Amino acid sequence: MTPAAQEKRNPCWFCLLMHCRGLNIPGSLRYIHSHRGGAMFRGLSAALLCTWYAAGAPAEIRIAVIEGDGAINRIDLGQARTPIVKVLDTAGRPVKGAAVTFVVPRTGPGGQFGDGESTLTVTTGGDGLARGSGLRPNRTEGQFEVRVTASHRGSTATTRLVQTNAAPLEETRFLTPRRTVILATAAAAAAVVAIAIATGGDNAARATPFSNRPEGNRIPGSVRPALQR
Repeated sequence: MTPAAQEKRNPCWFCLLMHCRGLNIPGSLRYIHSHRGGAMFRGLSAALLCTWYAAGAPAEIRIAVIEGDGAINRIDLGQARTPIVKVLDTAGRPVKGAAVTFVVPRTGPGGQFGDGESTLTVTTGGDGLARGSGLRPNRTEGQFEVRVTASHRGSTATTRLVQTNAAPLEETRFLTPRRTVILATAAAAAAVVAIAIATGGDNAARATPFSNRPEGNRIPGSVRPALQR
């Protein structure tokens, strides 16, 4: 029986493991592990493949959005919410050293980063976090997407955030015809009350006060009784 037929009939445990995990073994290591040598050589090549897998084999990653999705950016202030993401492995652990790229649209609603570019690439730390620092909105109103791509040891993941550029609402936008009539009526009523208060105060000031003397308080037309001797 040829070695190839023997391999098809009884594949080694390592080849089965690599096949089940869907890993692409480099050609040089695959050649070393060709099963054409003795048991010792095959064991040594399997050890080399295990070392390669532990050191640099691609591991699946994913991106979790932490902050910035659904944010409203003020055009007049030139401020945008900083997008923050976290790169995790399949077990939910933070991935250190992953390259994360943020991309915003060049035309239409969008923005730019601190260096004036539409892309920004950062590297995650031990916490797996990546921040799109320095994002500023442009002068175009509307929604736009921030595309995020992370790569680490041959594995990649993508996600996107949605933000909106908006101008401040003007006060005149709230003055509907009905509200305008209500405000005018309230202002007129306040003016009438103020005039009435001012007029009443002037009349009271011009009124002649009662005298402290008894004859000063006599009612006009009344008869003063004669004093008895």
